Amino acid sequence: MSRPLLYGHRGAAGVAPENSYVSFATAIADGASALELDVHRTKDGEVVVFHDDDGRRMAHVEARIADVDFKDLAGWDLGHGFVGDAAFVGRGVSPPLLRDVLRGFPGVPINIDLKDLDPRLREATIALITAEGAVDRVVIASFHDDVIDAVHASGSAVRTSLGKRSVQILRFAPLWLVKRLLRRHIKRGGTRVQVPPQAGGIRLDSAAFIARCHAVGFAVDYWVINDVDQARELLARGADGLITDYPARLSSLFAKPLAG
Repeated sequence: MSRPLLYGHRGAAGVAPENSYVSFATAIADGASALELDVHRTKDGEVVVFHDDDGRRMAHVEARIADVDFKDLAGWDLGHGFVGDAAFVGRGVSPPLLRDVLRGFPGVPINIDLKDLDPRLREATIALITAEGAVDRVVIASFHDDVIDAVHASGSAVRTSLGKRSVQILRFAPLWLVKRLLRRHIKRGGTRVQVPPQAGGIRLDSAAFIARCHAVGFAVDYWVINDVDQARELLARGADGLITDYPARLSSLFAKPLAG
């Protein structure tokens, strides 16, 4: 049994500007064993690490990612979007390229959430992961099943998480039907189910749901888990990974030997 992963959510988003290089470095220093991040494609075709589709919240810039070149995006100050602490303003904390994050954290598992439905983002991200030799340590995620299906159809060996529709099938369908409907995911191996503990009033955090995921070969990661007691309970139920804004807060739970 492999050790559960502790993902830094957008790095260590609770203590540094999200999706920044400093946030990722902080997460690793604080005990994270994996990173979770989001990507968009700039006007000039670069894959940049950023959550929103515009700069209003994080940089106080009224511009969409898709409408600016990376050279302009590199001047955005993410310190403006770090709530409750102005210490990062003016320190040059800007959106990084995905390429630089992959190179800067060699060997670290990385979960990449495609935030845009534009097929050019998917294609550029897959090409970059492949070129950087990161296929074995990257998982591509998206809420949209069509995006995940397109990753599969591309012939790439990059692993994926499940889209929203597939999670619903996994949660509610009889197990024999799950195996039939999700056979493409199952055949690829290494697919991860990444969900909140609850969605729309439906619990996804039970030991039974985790066991069902394991029965068809899927690992289960939960987001966003910032409470230590909740984290401890999810790990006890068999969770394979927790995604948190505060890796330092949960790191001691992952340092303990696994039972059995």
